[in-house]
Amino acid sequence: MDSRLDQYVDQASQFARDNQRALGAAAITAVAATSLYLLRRRNLGRPPSSGPYPQGSLPADAYDLVIVGAGPSGSTTAFFSAKNGLKVALLDKESFPRDKYCGDAVCTPAIRILEEMGVMQELQKNNEAHFANAGGFVSPAGISYIGASVEKLGEAAACAVKRINLDMRMAYAARKAGAELQEEFEVTGADFDKQQGLWTVCSSTGKKVKARLLVIADGATSRLATKLGYCTEAPRGVCSRAFVKGGTHNTDFDGVCFYQKESLPGYSAIFRHPDDELNFCYYLIPYGKEGYCGDVKESDLKRLHEGAIKNDPYIAQALGPNAEIERMKAASLRLGGQGLRTTYDDHLVIIGDAAGHIDPLTGEGIHTAIMVSLPTVVRLCYKSKSNQGSQPMQLAFCSEVITNVHASA
Repeated sequence: MDSRLDQYVDQASQFARDNQRALGAAAITAVAATSLYLLRRRNLGRPPSSGPYPQGSLPADAYDLVIVGAGPSGSTTAFFSAKNGLKVALLDKESFPRDKYCGDAVCTPAIRILEEMGVMQELQKNNEAHFANAGGFVSPAGISYIGASVEKLGEAAACAVKRINLDMRMAYAARKAGAELQEEFEVTGADFDKQQGLWTVCSSTGKKVKARLLVIADGATSRLATKLGYCTEAPRGVCSRAFVKGGTHNTDFDGVCFYQKESLPGYSAIFRHPDDELNFCYYLIPYGKEGYCGDVKESDLKRLHEGAIKNDPYIAQALGPNAEIERMKAASLRLGGQGLRTTYDDHLVIIGDAAGHIDPLTGEGIHTAIMVSLPTVVRLCYKSKSNQGSQPMQLAFCSEVITNVHASA
């Protein structure tokens, strides 16, 4: 596992160095944090071989870790933990396939990890991923740039995947790797027994799951992190999504971001999916006065979304007069660790959208969620295997890794 993760870090670090301006701060910092952790990992001595929870003390009906939320961060953690011998329960409140409102863009560092998981191969086999070649941006002044990533980089820099497909493929990959996927498990609470060193996670139907470690990965609104007191405020960002039927529009590019003056630092975007389908989305990034996203509020999202389709000359031209566009849907964004008192504690870690592992400049969260999951798994598996299950999971690694990720926000 170490050699594979080292390879990911080398590739992602080189990509970040080559594309510093294109990548947001949180994505670059996630790579740096992962690299820093692995460097420390190589220099660690063998941990103590004794602790309060010796080998064999885990009850037969308990797990090494229970993960609440089977999105990209939760499923990545479940996959690599299970592959390396940990007993994993992966919970999701819905059954797959289930939708998630998102821009759907997956960047290069995440693509490599999805390939290792076998997920990207499944997506391609089922025509569920479209790799972008022609992409770029339109500035607030109307200056546009459309590049060809395959020609310039030798490969597509990103791909578009609907979350209804991505999340399902990732959760199923985690299950195939050995994690126990429990769908329709709506978590209502969790309690920690310090004497036994066990979390008990409860569902709305009365079902219970026990584990040494609780991983909270239940999305931007994170009801569980909020209930446990780690999250102290609601997300401040918001995004929209509307699919455009293939064959009804004029778009001839794969992905373009449009920066409208009114909503800076937010932006809108069009991403191409398989079968000529499009995703039109609008992101509002928290900035400035309390409750504002630049000069606009979250409540302005619908007006901005619909206004851009009708009035932005570049978007109107790309969509054309006959575009069949679905009704706008919206989702919350928690950027750069906003609202989190902490993202780790004894026997607990918060990751992905729940921890605000979203680029504070762009609102992108898929690749940061996947990448930040890796150092979590490295430390868990190293602790478990080095100690043969004898060392308590104090999760000191989180202060080294996740705090570094938040330092850029």
